[in-house]
Amino acid sequence: MNENRAVKIAFVAALLFCLLPFIVQSLAVLAYRYEADDSEGVVLNQGWQILHGEDIYGRIDRYPFVTAVYPPLFPLAAALMIKLAGPRLLAGRLISFFSSLLLLLILFFVIKKKTAGYLPSLLCVSLLVSLFPFQNWACLCRVDLLAILFSFSALAVYLLAGESVLADEVIAGLMLLGLFTKQTALAVPATLLLHLIFTGKGKRAARIFLPLFALFASVFSLLLLITQGRYFSHTVLYVANAYSLPDALAIFWRTICNYPLFAVLAAALTFDSARKKDLLFPVYLAASFLVGLLSGKTGANYNFWLEFCIGFSVLASLAAARVMDRPEVRAFSASSRSVFLLAVAAQLLFASNYWLISRDYQNNLRTLSGEGDFISSFIKTVPGPVLTETAGLSILNGKPFLLEPFGMKVLAEEGLWDESPVLRDLNAQKFDLIAIKSNKGERSSRFTPKMLAAMKAHYVRLAVSPHWELLRPRDRKL
Repeated sequence: MNENRAVKIAFVAALLFCLLPFIVQSLAVLAYRYEADDSEGVVLNQGWQILHGEDIYGRIDRYPFVTAVYPPLFPLAAALMIKLAGPRLLAGRLISFFSSLLLLLILFFVIKKKTAGYLPSLLCVSLLVSLFPFQNWACLCRVDLLAILFSFSALAVYLLAGESVLADEVIAGLMLLGLFTKQTALAVPATLLLHLIFTGKGKRAARIFLPLFALFASVFSLLLLITQGRYFSHTVLYVANAYSLPDALAIFWRTICNYPLFAVLAAALTFDSARKKDLLFPVYLAASFLVGLLSGKTGANYNFWLEFCIGFSVLASLAAARVMDRPEVRAFSASSRSVFLLAVAAQLLFASNYWLISRDYQNNLRTLSGEGDFISSFIKTVPGPVLTETAGLSILNGKPFLLEPFGMKVLAEEGLWDESPVLRDLNAQKFDLIAIKSNKGERSSRFTPKMLAAMKAHYVRLAVSPHWELLRPRDRKL
């Protein structure tokens, strides 16, 4: 076996090994009963509401005080899955997991088409799954991966299917599905529109985007009519929280700071593409960056950088393929190629999150599962209403989710919600049990100060666990 072949085998082995944390994380989350992310239960609750004919875009001047900040497509899909799997987080997680797998498969073939090689394709997939936003969100009961699957599939059809009326209709339809799964799925529409205009394909741009705009306006108007205007309030007004540029940039920096070699490769390809006027993927990277940056509102998280992670992985893998194809590199295949491949593999191995495949990670999940069972044992036994900080604990134990603390706190601070009904019920001790997160004795700050004061005055501690505190009414025992 020659040196170059041995290096290639080692390179492929390193890339495949980088898939392990993603696989372990996904399987562990799929098997985990409780919320791995606090918003998972809210999405599950929406699917449960739809299954029972309830309006997820309801009024917020009466119970339940819950906002539905995303379009309805994922909750509709979750409702169908709940029919099969029951009211479990697995129902929504399976949607995201299979969306992730299909997205990775599409990415593989897109890069293979662009480079005519399997190494860049495998590098793109391995890099993407090693990035924390993708690794962490790939199978959560959240809307993100399904939305990205729809929108990136539109980009893939544009690249792979050639120009035809049918292809353009499919592209418009996929982008529409993306926008009604997550309203910030704008990177692909912006990229395609700009690319078509800059390449002088105005007629094709009109053929794709005029029907898209018309269909979007029609569906949006229909949802407004059905919900008496509340769809706009939930998905636009309630989402427009305070903006924080430092928070957005901090999350962005933590996303890519461990990947300097790939950042250099992506930047180099961007400049080279600008020189050659081949700007599709650089524009996609810029558009996804702007979407992530402008989403730096209160409560923003790594999921807003998921599309940037895809663009980053695509550019870095295409750049790696171009480096390998340079004449001066090909001339020294036994040395230059080997050094480059080893450097790429070392960078990826260094950055991947191998803590996820450690025994401590599995033990931590078992501990959290035991804690969830402990809290659930109390929730199941009380006959009356329960106030839980996260929706999962309510829904998984057959209790209605009555209040989303974080979302309603933000709306109260903005003067969009009156917390008086909740304060009145807290003061009257109408809740049989309150499950509130705690950290080293400090209660969660997701509730408004007035709610926390009412809890302190009218409720006492019933039980405590490492991450939760259970409260019962002061004037009666359970």
